[in-house]
Amino acid sequence: MAKGKRTVRTPKKSKLFLDGLRQTGVVLYACRMAGIGHSMAYKWRAADAEFAKAWDGAVEEALDLLELEARRRAHDGLVKKKFGKDGDPVIDPTTGKQYYEREYSDTLMIFLLKGGRPEKYRENIRQEQSGEVVIRVQYGDDGSQRAND
Repeated sequence: MAKGKRTVRTPKKSKLFLDGLRQTGVVLYACRMAGIGHSMAYKWRAADAEFAKAWDGAVEEALDLLELEARRRAHDGLVKKKFGKDGDPVIDPTTGKQYYEREYSDTLMIFLLKGGRPEKYRENIRQEQSGEVVIRVQYGDDGSQRAND
């Protein structure tokens, strides 16, 4: 995009941008997909409440997709092929095929539970303090105050 060149917003560019934002959740990539400058997208957003609402909706959809993927990884795991120290694939002697393991993400599961049921899974920190606090105020010769502990 040439500096100083103003991009005219068209329905096609708006749709490309919003589709890109929906797919990636990243404004910079959505701008590249639509062929517009980063700052121009924000100008469009500031100038048009409907576009801003559609932008927010696209970001929410992108977050929903991320959450769906996090749930899949936490619940179904990822298939990881296994390799030996020499870099060669480990072969399962029973099947003759490359050995693999399914890895699950406990961290993703924790975050999903904390987000979905914070009342049950959030960190609960309780801090109690007792005693008394004494503050002595002294006045200087010039009338200014100074606190001592």
